[in-house]
Amino acid sequence: MQYTKSMIDLVQEVRRRAPREQKAAIKLANPDVLYEIADLFHGSSDAVLKAVIKELMELAGDPWADLLVKKEGEQVGEKARSLFHAYRGAVSLVDRVAPSDPEAAKSQRKKRVYRGRVVED
Repeated sequence: MQYTKSMIDLVQEVRRRAPREQKAAIKLANPDVLYEIADLFHGSSDAVLKAVIKELMELAGDPWADLLVKKEGEQVGEKARSLFHAYRGAVSLVDRVAPSDPEAAKSQRKKRVYRGRVVED
């Protein structure tokens, strides 16, 4: 996605108005910044902040404005989040899948080996 000047200004305004704990995640370098802002929209009670976020999502386009409509019991952008992997200058997009079972997530992790022994995290 290409950020326009007005979108950058709105992201900076959202960062200014965001609570201290969430400011670290609101950066233009973060590939999931719009998901973080959508989460902030649902968790905030500040009317001005919500208006700025709505305007930002409208400028971002059609799929982003849909993130502001949260269905009951659903995390915002849970299925659609992605992760960028960079290796030797090549950047690839990898979908994040959040497993519902924590034991399944533990078994899917790669095992780390140190000096010939498996290391648990």
